[in-house]
Amino acid sequence: MSSVRSSQYKPLLLSTTMRNPERMRPFLKVLKNFDGQILTNALCVEIVGELIRFGLYRPTKRVSGIFEKWNDDELLTDDEVAKLISDNPQNHKEAGFDKGWPSRFDTQFALMKRLGFVFYRIGEVIRFSELGNRFIETIENDDEITYKFDEEFVFLNAFVKYHRKNPFQRVLNHNRPLVLLLQTIRELESRPGNDTPGISRRELPFLLVWKDADYKALADYIVAFRQKWSFSASDEVVFDACEEILGGWHVGKMKMHTVVSEEPDEALRKFRLTGLISLRGNGRFVSINTDKSTVVDYVLQEHAEMKTFSSEEEYFSFASEIDDQLLLLAEVETVHDADVDEAHQRKWIEFFGEETVRHELVHLAKKRKSTNELLKLVPNPLRLEFLTTLLLKIKSNTSRVIGHYKADDEGFPISHAPGNTPDIEVFEQGTLKLVEVTLMTGRVQVHAEMIPIARHLRSKLAANPDASLLFVAPAIHEDANEYAAFVKYSESLNISTQSIEQFAEAV
Repeated sequence: MSSVRSSQYKPLLLSTTMRNPERMRPFLKVLKNFDGQILTNALCVEIVGELIRFGLYRPTKRVSGIFEKWNDDELLTDDEVAKLISDNPQNHKEAGFDKGWPSRFDTQFALMKRLGFVFYRIGEVIRFSELGNRFIETIENDDEITYKFDEEFVFLNAFVKYHRKNPFQRVLNHNRPLVLLLQTIRELESRPGNDTPGISRRELPFLLVWKDADYKALADYIVAFRQKWSFSASDEVVFDACEEILGGWHVGKMKMHTVVSEEPDEALRKFRLTGLISLRGNGRFVSINTDKSTVVDYVLQEHAEMKTFSSEEEYFSFASEIDDQLLLLAEVETVHDADVDEAHQRKWIEFFGEETVRHELVHLAKKRKSTNELLKLVPNPLRLEFLTTLLLKIKSNTSRVIGHYKADDEGFPISHAPGNTPDIEVFEQGTLKLVEVTLMTGRVQVHAEMIPIARHLRSKLAANPDASLLFVAPAIHEDANEYAAFVKYSESLNISTQSIEQFAEAV
């Protein structure tokens, strides 16, 4: 009897592999060193060992000193890597891979394969696509290394092509989830009498379990659900509706929270990386980013057709193909004027409240999870930029505060400030203060942060002779303080430092 399970209708699960999309780039950069090699189970273990060496994957059972090495950006020795692998056996099995660390390798890279970045299979050559190579291609500018291509475009190209029913997964659901979401939002907004922006986050689970690409039927279902429950349905009601959509599907070991909350939030986090999705109604509704309306029009015109694939190679070739016209459209940035940006800041300050902004900053410093349902959708480093911008505005109400992170049409953050750009600029009474933030700790702060930010400050001095810079991190390493003192003495660069907690607590 075959042990291969038959295909089934299932919820969309994007958290079973790489949870944090920001980790994809460094993971792929490690795997790139093995591009062109034949993948074996032994090589899988070696590759995971390199992830461990760099601290990208951190097993829980470890000897003293390992954590400190990771924090100081110091590579582990071969013996330390081997011991961590030996001391942390993996009780995990993926189809086509040996149980243990080889299967863990597949778990870590599976989504990147489905998105068209890299193709691999036991016994075959590891093969990066042009899309995967573009994703990790860097540019060196003095001491600062930046990525050549914006991650927003890479994820946009990947997710508009992503099909639920593909040869890498045993599912019967046949749709492009992101495209289906965009189509459904447009359909709902076009209906007479509709006064709701997009779809409710409580309705997002229906999209994740939807069987096909019929967006009009999905819109009908959502309208009928609203007529019966409005926007106050309980988790149990939403969960039962998901079972109804899948025709009596049973979740087995999946918890209700996973289906109605965890997985919808995970999908929303990843879809927002494309730049096409905005959150409205203080985060209660998922809508289309009007700054990207032209891009959405193009996506719905060129990427709505459902396709079928006979092999993994055929699907990977489709997923990895770069749409150059999409790239051109995505590169067009909408620049809001100062009044709009300030209005957005004030809106979010009023919504979150000063106490929440300060507490959430402390949570970041202490590596605690966010307790806010909206902020938890934002990756930690980006959340730090956003909250710091808001608190700077709170502290100096009359100043102009510019957070250089990319935001949607509601001012909610999408991705980091571009390379060679200060994180935040504060203009007050004719003076300029740059603010740079990081979650890095250890002596790595000097090379990775202090040297580049000193260059940012130098570049501003000609036009702003009194410019200064504030560096904020969970804890300031003594080497960072020494570097700040050195450039103050040698170049009269005014760089001050504060821990995140000091910054959050200061008036």
